[in-house]
Amino acid sequence: MKSLNYKAYLYFAAAVLVQLTILPIVALDGILPNLWIIVLFYFTLEQGRMWGIVTAAIFGFFYDLVTGNLVGATMFSGALAIYLGGLFTSEQKNERILKSYSFILIVFLIATIHSMVFSLLTNLDIRSSLFSLLFKQGIFPGLYTAAVASFVVILSSRKN
Repeated sequence: MKSLNYKAYLYFAAAVLVQLTILPIVALDGILPNLWIIVLFYFTLEQGRMWGIVTAAIFGFFYDLVTGNLVGATMFSGALAIYLGGLFTSEQKNERILKSYSFILIVFLIATIHSMVFSLLTNLDIRSSLFSLLFKQGIFPGLYTAAVASFVVILSSRKN
């Protein structure tokens, strides 16, 4: 594992601040992108999968405390999503993933998983349909998050 990167914690704080203050203004039918998932996966590529899983649990716990969600819901769904996203990474290809469409696809996958698991843990409503869970609470937030993550790919490819 590489040295601890404090930038991740600063970017996480900034992402949560933007997530809670600015993004509700641009919500599409109540759907928001998960900025902290993008930040976390970006730094997971740099620091390693185990660092990402542990940090996802820590970030999720603090996110639950700040937002007043069910404590542990974001922690579990974030750690699960980063674990599954980490299965697509390896130290040899992390640099290529960050500069390709693979980053956007993996972010879409982990954001969708995070949203669906979080919804299952917090919004369990018998009247909800599978369509609503799959699309409105899963795929649509995943697509929105992936669209925002495309800016990360563009900025990463311009650096070199």
